[in-house]
Amino acid sequence: MKHFSASVLPGARRIAVSGGPFQQIVAFANPNGSQVLEFENDSDQPLDATLQSAGRLYLLHVPAKSMNTVTLAAQPISQP
Repeated sequence: MKHFSASVLPGARRIAVSGGPFQQIVAFANPNGSQVLEFENDSDQPLDATLQSAGRLYLLHVPAKSMNTVTLAAQPISQP
């Protein structure tokens, strides 16, 4: 539960997440605009995965038998 309580803020809402090699994955949007992914690699092998969010790609190297948290900072709003 520490993974969740440390990163998922009060008032966060669950958001859809799809694809990837992970069977156990959940994502949240925090009130401050950040996004949090919580996922488990229950494989005996490390996995490489690509995360796509808001048009950006992130390469993740995920250790074997691990619980993981990825927090994406809020995207700044462009000013004209």
